This record gives sequence, C-alpha cells and structure tokens, in this order.
Amino acid sequence: MMTVRPARADEYAQVGDLTVRAYAADNSMGNEGYAARLRDAEHRAEQAELLVAEVDGHLVGTVTFVGFGGEYADVARPGEAEFRMLAVAPEARKRSVATTLVRACIRRANELGGTPSWLAPWTTRALRGACTRNWVSSVTPNAIGSLYRASTYSAIE
Repeated sequence: MMTVRPARADEYAQVGDLTVRAYAADNSMGNEGYAARLRDAEHRAEQAELLVAEVDGHLVGTVTFVGFGGEYADVARPGEAEFRMLAVAPEARKRSVATTLVRACIRRANELGGTPSWLAPWTTRALRGACTRNWVSSVTPNAIGSLYRASTYSAIE
C-alpha cells in the first residue's frame, strides 16, 4: 500500500538523492546549480511542504507542494497553489506514484481553500506519465519549461 506523508528530517538526504536520480534518468537535470537545488530537500521542507510517497517502508517518490506564495512559488497567481520537483524513483515507475502525489497536492490545495491550478515542475517522466491521465488539458512531452493548467479535478478526487 502506498502512503503519502510529509518527509521527516532524517529522510532529507534520501529525498534529495531520489529527486536527483529521477531527474537524471529523464535527462532533466539542467545545470549543476539546479542539481544542487534538487538535492537540497531540507531547504524545500523549510520553505514549502515536502511530501513523500512510501511503499513498504521505501521512499518511491516526492513532490514539493507550494501553498500560496513563498520562495518556491513560480507560476501560480494569487489564490492558486502549485507543486514542483515531482520525482519518482526510476525503479518505482509505472505504479501510479506520480498520480498519487499529484492527488495529494490537489487535496492539500483544497484543504487550504485555494485552487490547485498550476503544475510547475519541468517536464520529467513522472510528470509526463501523470499528465497522460485526463486531469491536464494538454501535454507536450518535449516542452520543457511549459506550464500545464489542470482542466478538471473530479477525475482524480
């Protein structure tokens, strides 16, 4: 059974490594500065909500939920939430990890009374896989840096 929960401080290094491995597997690392930012899970947890997906005691994915503003806010407008740095361990793909993490972000945005409208992570395999479901209006696999606006939430609630 998969559970999504906040990352614990003793897991930050593991979460950072998982994120870097996932991005590297997709050739989505960008420059060294971005790799260091991906690895710094502790900073993400201090500035946003760092969530992890766990199966049988093993971390299999992570996402940074950015509520309404803050250092990691990138594209959301007032009243909108976003998430960034969605990553699924290469060995855990094709098990709905990304979809489960995105659902958690949408639920969290709803709990905070906002609109879960913006998906801000750059294109990774995890995002492309999640975007092929019916909850995103369009996806272009090679459109790195493109923004995706969710078209409906009922499909994944």
